[in-house]
Amino acid sequence: MINLLDFDVDSLTAWFAQLGEKPFRARQVLRWMHRFGADDFGQMTDVAKSLRAKLAEMAEIRGPVPLRDTTAADGTRKWLLDVDNGKNAGNAVETVFIPEANRGTLCISSQVGCTLTCTFCHTGTQKLVRNLEVEEIVGQILLPKDYIRYCLTGEYAMDKADGSGTILFDLKKRDWSAEIVDSLQIRPEWLPQTFEGCEFTGAISKSAARVTGLVEGTPVAAGGGDQEAQAVGVGAVEPGIIGLTVGTSGVVFATTPSALIEPQGRLHAFCHSVPGAWHFMGVMLSAAGSLQWYRDTLAPDLDFNQLIDEALDIPAGSEGLQFLPYLSGERTPYPDPYARGAFIGLTIRHTRAHMTRSVLEGVAFGFKDMFALIQNSGLKEITQIRASGGGTKSRLWRQILASVLESTLVTVNTTEGAAFGAALLAGVGAGVWSDTLTACKQSVKITGQTTPLYEDIETYRAAYGVYRELYPALKTIFTRM
Repeated sequence: MINLLDFDVDSLTAWFAQLGEKPFRARQVLRWMHRFGADDFGQMTDVAKSLRAKLAEMAEIRGPVPLRDTTAADGTRKWLLDVDNGKNAGNAVETVFIPEANRGTLCISSQVGCTLTCTFCHTGTQKLVRNLEVEEIVGQILLPKDYIRYCLTGEYAMDKADGSGTILFDLKKRDWSAEIVDSLQIRPEWLPQTFEGCEFTGAISKSAARVTGLVEGTPVAAGGGDQEAQAVGVGAVEPGIIGLTVGTSGVVFATTPSALIEPQGRLHAFCHSVPGAWHFMGVMLSAAGSLQWYRDTLAPDLDFNQLIDEALDIPAGSEGLQFLPYLSGERTPYPDPYARGAFIGLTIRHTRAHMTRSVLEGVAFGFKDMFALIQNSGLKEITQIRASGGGTKSRLWRQILASVLESTLVTVNTTEGAAFGAALLAGVGAGVWSDTLTACKQSVKITGQTTPLYEDIETYRAAYGVYRELYPALKTIFTRM
């Protein structure tokens, strides 16, 4: 049997010509395989019955079969795939998805076995046996891609927010860029159809209903990426209302009325999961992660509340002590993997409490960097900042952020913003609300606010001025470390 996953559009067209079939038939079949994930010729309803019957006799669409699907504590997901059609399970290869703060990395195998012998990868533990065939490599991409959606509905689809994160998108048109796709020699039929966040992409299949207990036919909405869904969950869905998330990483999310671009690429520019909206996103890699590292390294015997309480009596500015939060390199405002964290200005009078407060202030200055970039890139007016994430549970940290940003911070009634936002998007698609803005206004409520301490503002302006000078002064040193 011939596996059609081996063919690109030219080779499949040529093979179809040998069968006496027109070129457009090849494009039809490729679209069904790569856009809709069809592996049964009977599903290809716009293909002639005679051709479907012919293909069923001569060909197949068969990707690698998952032997094992495991997820680690950090979210890393591994698929062990059978590439020898059950003949030799020892020759299985491994495909790995590694989640990161605001993106993911997919590692696929091109060989059975590998000469690099990486112990963390199943493929690397085997001696080199052979190169994989085209269909075996392509199949690895098909399996993880929108894996959950595919398992639930049998459909391959992508929301426009995540689509814009692939760098293959035309932001203004809110769909795949023909120019970019063509220049990279990517076949359009390989790319899934994209949907607005509240649009339905399919329905729960009979097999998924049997496994999950969900009702067959339940519609499945496109949803959005983690930060786009988080923004909906806290009501950051219109220009001027900013989402600020203090998690392991720090995110500033700003809805924009058009596809604005930061010229130097220091801000991410994406489609929003809200139809007809876009957003800027600034990301610092170590926000609450800086505090986590600091506690684990210097005060492992204290819980976070105890540690932060020590800093309550330390004055704004930490008596000249500065902290650079670049513990994992940085993304915004400095896309620099060589950037490093640092305490600067330590003296004999500084205590652990000073160091704790300087960590909180350094992260707040990092957020101020992102706000400045957003405002300088076209979104001038900020009317409200909606704070979320584990770091904002600290009253002191919220106070520092409000004073550094010189803006009132509000908290809302949603504690699981991304999950709640996804539910709101699905509700809009189901007709519970007329649009996303209405859904947010009716469901997301302000529960508290933190106003700046005006006596601290001048201190923080001066301290921030020093902070802004530190990275440029140390950049060349960082590259030598």
